Order: sequence, then structure tokens, then C-alpha cells
Amino acid sequence: MKNIRTSILIVAFAMTHSLVTAQFKEGESFIGGAFNVNLFDSKSKDTDSRYNVYGHNIDVSLGKFRSSTKAVGWTLSHNLATQKIKSLTFEPKPLNSLGFGISRFWEFYKPLNDKFSLYVRPRIGLGYNLENTFENANGIITTETRIHSISLAASVGAGIAWRIAPKWAIYGGFAFSNPLDVSFGFGRQRDVANPRPDGQYPQSNLRGFSYRFAPELSSGSIGLGFRYFY
Repeated sequence: MKNIRTSILIVAFAMTHSLVTAQFKEGESFIGGAFNVNLFDSKSKDTDSRYNVYGHNIDVSLGKFRSSTKAVGWTLSHNLATQKIKSLTFEPKPLNSLGFGISRFWEFYKPLNDKFSLYVRPRIGLGYNLENTFENANGIITTETRIHSISLAASVGAGIAWRIAPKWAIYGGFAFSNPLDVSFGFGRQRDVANPRPDGQYPQSNLRGFSYRFAPELSSGSIGLGFRYFY
């Protein structure tokens, strides 16, 4: 908690007392993004079993500076996770999760010198996610669950921007808060261990609503990203 308060005080002091010239210009447009991949493959030598997982997360941001200290833009996001398990009697669906999202962000800058600026980024976004899960006992799947969820979230981030070249900048985030998260989910659960005489699986419909309000600032991790200006 002490480190979080220190970070907030540093940002607040610098943004209210720095009088140097900004390195961003009104009318500049930019594109940035991130791409993460997760791969895992495991095969047993004693049994004919194999576990293969693939996942990725993609974020693409487009924006424009309305002034030398303010930028606005949009972020498009996509995530995918697949699985392949051969050791179970009933193989689960290969699609583990799939999601899409769009968010609107605003950025406010305070220059420290001609290369570095502190920034604060409030954001609000809408997302959709599909998730397939299962439960198993002794290598046999007993239930399968599919959930569709729609979420609305608001967040605030803070960090430092480094203009390393006329066309490039590095962004480092060191503080983040996700004060509001509202989601609605619906789906079904199938009992695949006890099929009916007609061969169909008993199933039940699922619905749920969640709301989270947590206006706390988290710190301790640093995220890095690049932006291209055009």
C-alpha cells in the first residue's frame, strides 16, 4: 500500500509542477498493440495420452492527439484458447475460450522533458467471451458447460511514455485500477455421464449476473508497449 501511495504522489506532483514542452503534437495519429502466445504440449511415455494447449491475446489500438497533451482512440481485442486431450474417454471440445472486445480510451499527458511524459488513461469497454469447461472423474468426462458472457468494464491506467524517435514511442504502465466490472452470462450444462434412453444428454440452462465495484489502485508490475506515429 505504501508503494501505491508513493506512485500516486509522484504522478500527481509531476503533473502539477512540470512546465516543460510536450513532445506530442496536435493531429498526430498512432497505432499500437500487443500479441501474446501461449503454447504447451505434453505426452506420456507410459500411456497413449497427450495434452496440447494453444492460446493467444491480441490488442490493437488506434488513436489521435486532439492537443499536445490529450489523445483519444479505440482498442480492439481478441483472445483464443484451444485444447486437445487424448487421455479422456470422452474428448472435450477443442475450443476452450473465444473472446472479442472494443474499448474507448482517453489519455492525458504531462511532459517531464522533450522525451518523457507521464500519462493517465481512463477507459471504458464492452466485451464478449465464450468459454467451454468440463469436469471429469477417473479420466471420464462427467459434465460439459458452455457459457456466453457479455461484460462492461471501466478502468484507469497510468504510466510513462518515451518518444525514442519521431515515428516511435515506448509506453510503460506502472499503475492500474479496474473500479467497475458488470457482466451477464448465459449457457447450458450437459450431464454426459448419464445419457437418456434416446441417447440424448440431460442438460440445464444457466444464467447469471455479476457486479464488482473496487476503486483500488494496484501497482508492482510494469507493462511495456510500442506505438507508431503517422
